[in-house]
Amino acid sequence: MMWQITAGEKSLAFDDATHSVHFRDGDWTHVVKLEAVLSYSREEQPWRLRPGNLHRCDGAVRAPELQIAAEFDDFTADLAFRFDKNGRLRSSVRWKAAVPLSSAVFAFALPFPAVEHPTLPMSLYNGNPSTGASGAPHFRTDCADCLLLEETRLPVPGGNVEFDGHFFSLLLEPSEADEWSLGLERRSGGETALLFTSGAVAVNGRKDHIYGLKCRLVPFSSCYRELRPDDTLRKNFAIHWGTLESPGHGFRDLPQSAFKLFSPQAEPVLSRTAMIALKRSALDERSMPDGYICVPPGNIYRAPVYYLYGWTGQSFRLAFCDIKYGVLFDAPEYIDRARRHLDFFLAYSGTGLPGLRHTYYRLQEERWEAEPEGFSVRALGETYSDLGRILVFAREHRLSMPNHYLECLCEGMDFMLSHLLPCGIPPVMWRPDGSAAAEEISAAGTAYLTGLWHCWSLTDDPKYRSAAEWLLRNYWMIGGDRFDRPFSHATLDSGCEDKEAGIPFFTAAALAWRLTGETEYRHWAEVTADWLLSWMYCWNVPFAPESFCRRNGFKSLGWSTVSVENQHLDVFFPAWELFEFGLETGNDYLQQAGSIAFAAWSHGISQGGGDWMFQTPGHQGEQFFQTNWTFPLCEAIAHYPEPFRSYFKQAGFRFDGDDRQLWRGGYNPWDVSWIIALVFDAALSFEWHGRRTGGNGIRG
Repeated sequence: MMWQITAGEKSLAFDDATHSVHFRDGDWTHVVKLEAVLSYSREEQPWRLRPGNLHRCDGAVRAPELQIAAEFDDFTADLAFRFDKNGRLRSSVRWKAAVPLSSAVFAFALPFPAVEHPTLPMSLYNGNPSTGASGAPHFRTDCADCLLLEETRLPVPGGNVEFDGHFFSLLLEPSEADEWSLGLERRSGGETALLFTSGAVAVNGRKDHIYGLKCRLVPFSSCYRELRPDDTLRKNFAIHWGTLESPGHGFRDLPQSAFKLFSPQAEPVLSRTAMIALKRSALDERSMPDGYICVPPGNIYRAPVYYLYGWTGQSFRLAFCDIKYGVLFDAPEYIDRARRHLDFFLAYSGTGLPGLRHTYYRLQEERWEAEPEGFSVRALGETYSDLGRILVFAREHRLSMPNHYLECLCEGMDFMLSHLLPCGIPPVMWRPDGSAAAEEISAAGTAYLTGLWHCWSLTDDPKYRSAAEWLLRNYWMIGGDRFDRPFSHATLDSGCEDKEAGIPFFTAAALAWRLTGETEYRHWAEVTADWLLSWMYCWNVPFAPESFCRRNGFKSLGWSTVSVENQHLDVFFPAWELFEFGLETGNDYLQQAGSIAFAAWSHGISQGGGDWMFQTPGHQGEQFFQTNWTFPLCEAIAHYPEPFRSYFKQAGFRFDGDDRQLWRGGYNPWDVSWIIALVFDAALSFEWHGRRTGGNGIRG
């Protein structure tokens, strides 16, 4: 007998006679055997999943649920499925041991003859083609491979594959008490399964290992269960499938489904007013007579004071914060200060090539520098783009700015456009003579995109609009069109798929739509926004009981991760820009996401007196470790200056070289100035919006 439940064009059916499950979308059907859906391992380490010996199987529909009861040699399994109002298949499975089971692993799988564009948030984006052999997670669809990740490692607790013109998403309801796992396994015969298990892990085909340190695998075997007869395991999850609108864009369902399933809510611990005051204090502390220092004296790595433009300094974005604050709070002294800092860079950072500038200034030596490898495209692109933002803002608010500011912006854009790779994008680095330091394809140059658009809006010169559209399209065709090569290689300390590579493209596409009205650019921004939201936690990870984050009430919801190599949390994310774009397009989901991200940043801001390991209010550490991963930091922490070393000792840190004590709630108080820039800039924008609308700009 065929048992079936439906939701619009979709249906789920179970055939008693063939023991098969049918996923339907209109006339299209994908059929899987129940034995392939339910597999297990016992008495083997490392684990080896295999189908159970099915004795009996019964289906029934008890509205609104489709229920399946199955009896195997060693266990029974009960499954229940129902469609919710949004068309997602809410599901649960319960395993019950029939005999004693040692070293047991249970799995629920969706097998496919072949899959494309697999996505596991933060860890896998179409196989990570830009990551290379770095030791970070990979998954190959053309040979035997396995990648199973702890659910805490999944910002969106799910995975997605594309198959036969359709997408399939499998999402877990996260557990508080015990940790499950989700991932991909390529099985014998070429079949690939999207599956979750009762805890089994594997990275790059190595079972009982996790990605525990940067570019290094670590043995991990706490994934096995010891069950007595009648012991049970239960997991709630959801499945969603549908027709692909564009190949490569199936991942978009993950954040969209997560917001439907979990309804994440903002959890601020500070008001926006308090955040503005604290970041105002922090920025005042960084301001020198002619610039903003990147790190304060007495920092954890004993780094000397220096100005840094772009990268982790974000000096022009700090200047923009001063200017916005000055206008918003009628404080012209901050506008004057910002002009002085802008003047210093634009007057003295140049090289022999107009538009190519140094991005470091060492205060003690009074010396300008570039990166050791060359002139960073991303650092210069961010600096010029922020200059464009400042000039547009100044025009809107009738602030006087020197004429040569715009000349410098145009000069920077002209240099970039005349020093491209043959494929039509900037390199990662330029040499002093303007040649490319390497010809690898990257998204580092996306940092220039908003600068180009601002340059056009300020000059009305059609060559800049033409160049902006051309470069935006080049990046879209490389990455976004099919996401065959997702945005990558833009972070300072890794070469891989990373959220920071996609952020400038999103903001530029949104700006392009805003300036031109071209719906194509709006679509590009919407697609990239979904990709970025796959990096943002839509749930709260249960931190280790004695961890620093747990003790201080830190919440992971709303925080975003960095890259497939650097799997920690930080504030580099377009919170205001997502909210603003959602507001302009009528997209409540993007508005909510932006609000949640901004609210998350209220966690971890020091109020002084040793709070979050800082004596001065407004400081905020860069790295929060939300899962079983960290940098090799123990040796560094052992040599931190006081009072940081004492703070770690008070927090229970053992100086024994074991970096795992930072897992699931560790923290590193590296306080670089971009943290001020990102949070302060967004806070001022939300404040501006709140004053215009009479609200606070933050949605739950």
